[in-house]
Amino acid sequence: MTATKAEPATPKTITLGQLLDMDIPPRPLMLGSWMHEQGFAMLHASEGVGKTMLSMTIALAVAGGGEVLGWKSEGPMPVLIVDAEMHRADIQARLSILAQTVEGIDEEKARENLHLYDLIGNADDGPTLSLSDSAGQARVLAMLDKTKAKLVILDNLSTLGGMADENSAADADSLLGLVAQLKQREASVLLLHHNGKGPKTNTYRGTSKLAAPLDVRIALEPLKDAQGGGRAAFSLSFEKMRGKRGPDVKAIEATLVEAEVGPRWAVETPDPAAAVSEAVLRMLEEARSGKHNTQKELAEALEVNASTVGRQRRTAIKSGLCTEAEFRGYLQGGPDF
Repeated sequence: MTATKAEPATPKTITLGQLLDMDIPPRPLMLGSWMHEQGFAMLHASEGVGKTMLSMTIALAVAGGGEVLGWKSEGPMPVLIVDAEMHRADIQARLSILAQTVEGIDEEKARENLHLYDLIGNADDGPTLSLSDSAGQARVLAMLDKTKAKLVILDNLSTLGGMADENSAADADSLLGLVAQLKQREASVLLLHHNGKGPKTNTYRGTSKLAAPLDVRIALEPLKDAQGGGRAAFSLSFEKMRGKRGPDVKAIEATLVEAEVGPRWAVETPDPAAAVSEAVLRMLEEARSGKHNTQKELAEALEVNASTVGRQRRTAIKSGLCTEAEFRGYLQGGPDF
């Protein structure tokens, strides 16, 4: 007797009227005004700048409550770190130091809520964990089911992604599918990634498809004139922020220093205008005038080429003078970049 093949479930859709009539509460915040529940954020930097140190600090703040770098946590709540590079002893040392930098942290809650899966410390599971194949994804989802984590930190894409070609949009599909599953299970995801090399040293490496579903993209760059023997020192900028920006969503400079009371993050807010040239400010003023439909027209008005305006636009965004979405809105005919 031939078994009857099950029909695929009919996708559920809703009408505009049903959507507008729904009583949908605002998405709860987790950290500051930028990290929401069921969100997707990327933190990228070159090697050794401090992205793991920052992500661990974020994990501690969410797991134990408190405030760090001007971002107030809505925790305590469970957090899962998936690490594929560091030895357990190094992770222990860093978390012990960084826990002291979170003002108002409930250390007991942090001890309960912060969960770690370190690949090196779980040798019986095999030498690799690929987020792009079904077996690796099943392991991460099993961790989520066990920990009930509200935030999953993946450190980092190069060692966990399992992508044959980071520049391939098709290779990114599996990873983004896992992110969607984590969000469907009510977790927020923070993905750590390396910057490119050569001409792309100031942006994350690989396909631009990774950027499309992001709610937040944060870039770190090393502080050239860091003083005081800091363990990590970087400038931080929000390159992308979906939704309303709070006053804590701004460019900052942060240095991990040893103070009399113990390790602390020393934070300064630079003047955005002081960090850029007069040419960038002039370009931004002209763009905001509303006289130009495209970046090409803007370049012609400034008597420079379009590539120069493109570089100035990226500098303005990185310096916190505007967002990419705001710059697109300045051009009346829509962006041509």
